[in-house]
Amino acid sequence: GAAGTVFVIQQGHVDLSQLSDLSGGTVELRRGGDVDLSAVTNIDRASLFAYDGASLTLPSVTGYTHASTASNQHRWLRADGVGSQLSLPNLATITGGTHYNARLFIEAWRGGSVDLNAVTGIGEPNSGDLRWRSINVSAEGIGSSVDLSSLQSYTDLSSGETSGYGVYSTLKATRGGSVLAPQLATLRGARVTGIASPAKADAVRKAGAESILERNATPPENGFDVLTQLPGDS
Repeated sequence: GAAGTVFVIQQGHVDLSQLSDLSGGTVELRRGGDVDLSAVTNIDRASLFAYDGASLTLPSVTGYTHASTASNQHRWLRADGVGSQLSLPNLATITGGTHYNARLFIEAWRGGSVDLNAVTGIGEPNSGDLRWRSINVSAEGIGSSVDLSSLQSYTDLSSGETSGYGVYSTLKATRGGSVLAPQLATLRGARVTGIASPAKADAVRKAGAESILERNATPPENGFDVLTQLPGDS
């Protein structure tokens, strides 16, 4: 296995087809690089990055757990740049960490895409230190997308706490990005606010927004739990 190993791949093909355990590791793939991770089944505690139009696929992974071992640990699943793709096509569940400030960021930026189309549940365990934990999903920029088309539940246990140690998990699409979650039925510990032009307000409400903030309006002082935007709404 390669638990805890950091791979930075920028040129050529790297054959890791015999690797099954990438737990606690990091893979950073850039333009010109290619890697075979087809046999990897364990990516708990790992961070994965696809940059510069690179495509990173892990078809054998079915679950991801933040699996924090101490406070203040952050992990990332990110595709950044036009054509960049991070694909986990058989991932079914995503689970947050159990320590203070355990955070997971799932990010599609500047034309990148993250394929999590089989994920049905995102949430955190009801154990450990609940303070300042979050799972944050964002798509920012035209052509950026996070595919959560099978997602049914999204749970943040501590988002409503009032001690001053809470932080909200988020589903956020901005600047022409899209987060696709048409089957989301259970949203615990969050309210949904949509940003839309008047012409798109009804469509955003049908997509699940409880309230609408008109484009260019001043956001509320306390920010958002979940922010939705329809692709092409500008």
